[in-house]
Amino acid sequence: MKKKTLIASAVALSVISASIGAFAASKITLIVNGTKVNTDVKNINGTSYVPLRAVSELLGANVGWDGKTSTITITKETPTTTTAPSKPSNTESKVTVTKAEYDKIQKGMSYEEIKAIIGGEGELTSEMGLPGEEGYTTSYTYNGVGEPGANAAFMFQNGQLYDKLQFGLK
Repeated sequence: MKKKTLIASAVALSVISASIGAFAASKITLIVNGTKVNTDVKNINGTSYVPLRAVSELLGANVGWDGKTSTITITKETPTTTTAPSKPSNTESKVTVTKAEYDKIQKGMSYEEIKAIIGGEGELTSEMGLPGEEGYTTSYTYNGVGEPGANAAFMFQNGQLYDKLQFGLK
């Protein structure tokens, strides 16, 4: 009898341990528009789940719940005020990259070194994390000289060129 109880306890403990592992809280940091959010982030089977209300409200949206229809409604009012035109993005500037300049750029270079080779700033097209944090990643895109639509993109991680790609440069 003690042996059956011991085996049943061991099986139950294994099932509980596996379940806890599948739903364990991870050390995932949630950042919304540059603001670190103190909320419960769950990783279940490789998918991250965050509270919808917390993220929506940080993005300036209103969240509603209709218990009768079990419906969540997220709305965000569009501002009706007009603003002055913003500074043109760097893709509209005269800074372009050639194939010769692109070929001089090597992995490990800083963005400052690349700007010196190309002659100016590119358009910041992607940013992940916060400056100064481990793994901070940015991507810059430049219009290119060459075929229609020619361009080059540069990805930086921790301040150094991690990867580069180009299309149609001459």
